[in-house]
Amino acid sequence: MATAIRFSQFNASLNRNSEGELVRNLSTPDNAQAKTVAEIIQRNNPDVLLINEFDYAQANPLQAVELLQKITWL
Repeated sequence: MATAIRFSQFNASLNRNSEGELVRNLSTPDNAQAKTVAEIIQRNNPDVLLINEFDYAQANPLQAVELLQKITWL
């Protein structure tokens, strides 16, 4: 029997106007938007997740991703 794989695409609206701003926001433990995004991801619990509208910081491309992982426990 084949196992189903759950895919999910999410527009997180975690894009910011200046580089590093998202990292600062995600570094704050009480960031309401990040908590909401985390809750939605946790409730859907996909096997594969594509997050759209997520900022890229050239200085450290993975920093914001790693911070979101800590919040969502991914």
